[in-house]
Amino acid sequence: MDWGDPPTWVAIAVSLAALAYARLARGDSRRSADIAQASLNIQQTEFDERRAAAAAAAVPKVKFVVEHVHKLRYCLRNVGDATATGVTVSREGLSLVTGLPENVTLAPEAAHDFKILEAWGAQRPTALLVRWDGQDEPYPVRVPPRPRRGLTL
Repeated sequence: MDWGDPPTWVAIAVSLAALAYARLARGDSRRSADIAQASLNIQQTEFDERRAAAAAAAVPKVKFVVEHVHKLRYCLRNVGDATATGVTVSREGLSLVTGLPENVTLAPEAAHDFKILEAWGAQRPTALLVRWDGQDEPYPVRVPPRPRRGLTL
């Protein structure tokens, strides 16, 4: 029996080895492509989350502080970057406070003056409950203490 010439058999063996190697490489490239696709999906999700967070941060917000002006005078100031309309302070428990805002509009950095009167034994408020259009629940804003006379800072 004649098995042919040896170079043919060597060529067949090399071809079979190359075919097996190609199949292994194809499996590796599929796994690599799947991993690359998963990585792109993760990056896209992170990009979408960052864009949503940036959009939320870019939305103008209303923020209030109470500042001591002079003696009994205070002001409610909008330190946010949006105009607040319908600003109203709850008068509940504030019998010694006069001039509180009621349905006013405060642009950014605008303020509304009011007075906190002092009476012997009466308690000063520690916070004001503020509402404005878009803020349904009363929002507490801290009232700073009045500086004492004679103290230097």
